[in-house]
Amino acid sequence: MTNFVCGVKAMKIRISQMEEGHHTFVESENPQAIGLDDTNRFSRDVNIRVEVDKRGRNFYIREIIHTRARFECDRCLEPFVRDLDAEYRVVYTSDSEFLELDEDIRYVAPDQSEIDITEDIRESVLLAIPIKLLCKQDCKGLCPRCGANLNVESCTCAEDMIDPRWEALKKLLR
Repeated sequence: MTNFVCGVKAMKIRISQMEEGHHTFVESENPQAIGLDDTNRFSRDVNIRVEVDKRGRNFYIREIIHTRARFECDRCLEPFVRDLDAEYRVVYTSDSEFLELDEDIRYVAPDQSEIDITEDIRESVLLAIPIKLLCKQDCKGLCPRCGANLNVESCTCAEDMIDPRWEALKKLLR
């Protein structure tokens, strides 16, 4: 009997009969099964490695997650694909004093038979998405005047064109 259960909208670790020590589970799951419903962005499986270290009624869990996702560049608006890697650590315990130490410590009832880590995995993937989405670090973006993609072509706009909002300031300098 495996201690890791995957199913529709659920990834659970069976803890009721788990032996003391270190356990590793490796799964590949459909993005929709863990709540990543954007099929245009997440079209590949999410690879998940879960390491559980059981000590008494304390479960030290480390999740290592890898997937690929499609994005649109914030500078040039071109689509691109990027690997997303995330790692998350959380402790589940039935010791109420232990709960006050950190926000990544969660309560598990002494009679609870499973720990659902679906939401932890979903949040880890979403937090792995960069705030600034760039197709490449040195993306030149679009020309603000003609809209040409400066990664692909040079624009024909005049370089010394001055923003008309600054024209009044230029008159003051004369």
